[in-house]
Amino acid sequence: MHLTPQHIQWCEQELEQIVEQSQYLDGAAICTTDGLGIVVRLPASINPDHICAMSSSLFGIAAALQAESQMDGYKALLVDAQSGKIVITLFKLAGIELLLVQLGKAAATLGALNVTARGFSEKTAST
Repeated sequence: MHLTPQHIQWCEQELEQIVEQSQYLDGAAICTTDGLGIVVRLPASINPDHICAMSSSLFGIAAALQAESQMDGYKALLVDAQSGKIVITLFKLAGIELLLVQLGKAAATLGALNVTARGFSEKTAST
């Protein structure tokens, strides 16, 4: 399976909507699990290639830790720093596993970012 131009256009529209409607996001990206950026909406000062590559690496480490801990069903990886938060959520589109990477502002709550990610995942399930 592969992403069609229609899938990519859908991702662009949804990501734009997420970033524009959230007062808590500095940016977001949709990346492959091997680190390629599909759609990115990040501040100019942030390198999208680095964000996608590092998110993919963290996802791989988290999945390995989860497996070693005998846990199933990876959902999300959370990074909570003083100056902001990062949530990396796994979702499927057209049978392909992708990552939604949200860069939250310092005022963002993990709950608000999780609600955004959950809503996004639910939309992809029906696409």
